[in-house]
Amino acid sequence: MEKLLDDLNRDVYKFSPFKFIFYIDKYFLKLRTTLKIVGANGIQLSNNKAFYDFLVSKLIANKVFEFLKEKDLLMPPRNKAISELVRKLRDENNLKIIKGDFVSYTQNIPRKSLEKELRNFLDIPDNVVNLILAYLEAGNTFSVKTKTYDIRSFFSKIRFENDYLFDGDFRSIINESGVLAGTPISTLLGHVFLLRFDKKMKEIATGNGFYCRYNDDFILLYPSNLEFNVVKSEIINFIRDLYDLRGRDLQDIERKVVRIDNLKVGKDIDFLGYILKKTHVGGENGGNKKRPTVSISIRYKTLKKFIFKYIIEYKLAEKEIDYRLKNIKNKEKDDEIRRYIAAKAIYLNNWLLSFIHINDKDLLYLLYIKFVHPD
Repeated sequence: MEKLLDDLNRDVYKFSPFKFIFYIDKYFLKLRTTLKIVGANGIQLSNNKAFYDFLVSKLIANKVFEFLKEKDLLMPPRNKAISELVRKLRDENNLKIIKGDFVSYTQNIPRKSLEKELRNFLDIPDNVVNLILAYLEAGNTFSVKTKTYDIRSFFSKIRFENDYLFDGDFRSIINESGVLAGTPISTLLGHVFLLRFDKKMKEIATGNGFYCRYNDDFILLYPSNLEFNVVKSEIINFIRDLYDLRGRDLQDIERKVVRIDNLKVGKDIDFLGYILKKTHVGGENGGNKKRPTVSISIRYKTLKKFIFKYIIEYKLAEKEIDYRLKNIKNKEKDDEIRRYIAAKAIYLNNWLLSFIHINDKDLLYLLYIKFVHPD
């Protein structure tokens, strides 16, 4: 531990390569990648280099989080963002809408540009930036094996250099560039890298507009006197500079770095797990003038995740609970039941809080009847 502290104080700490693994996301049934620090699975490794790597990576994440919190640069609370978006859609009539998402969110981040954002734009302390760069440079057990191959040169010679340069997923795996997803600091670094982009979007949304980004998804409500193609071009050009893609085709940037959609008012808006649509109520038979409102429902992927988590984590767990209750003493049985009920209550409460904005009564009724009430 003394050597660890000494290395950190002298700014010379070096990480070992992390273990690169594939895993199946059981809620979305997708193959994903992540890094695992070899052997870091318990306190018994307190004198192990892998444990130190794990400890320092968590330290980096905490330092960056504290810095963003102090500067008020964290993403806004989800409920607050949705409430403000709903209010803007309902009350403002002279706004156009852009919905965008970043392809291979953290994997496409160029490291030199990331370092520049960390040091110059955010002014994060040098010792923290140096640790972040050392963390990225360490790579993974797979990338170590690819070091002897000049992969970029290979693809350039067979006319695939452009495809290779835009393939953030592959380049992050072999540790040539980017930030591999699923690490303790990847999401934070993705957020940090796009903070200057956020600032630019808020300038476009000036006045009565609205802008919000959550990780790789963003939505922009901007004045209707601005042409979509002009705003889109401004966004793409900013991305080109931010990602250091000068000289690259703008269409490639739009397809392979950021996707931008022009949404029409009155059509479905998919954002943060909700489906929003501006509409009107009242008028005609009631005699009152129609007034604008926003219908709010849940997108399919969010419902699927809710069902998967509910069934996998609770319904299937009931068999295990029944078995354990038959084989433990009464006092322990009471404690077991209390823990199980509390865990389920917290889970459902968190989901219901995320459903607080929904005014699709038929959907809420079905959720209650099919999943909550039967228990």
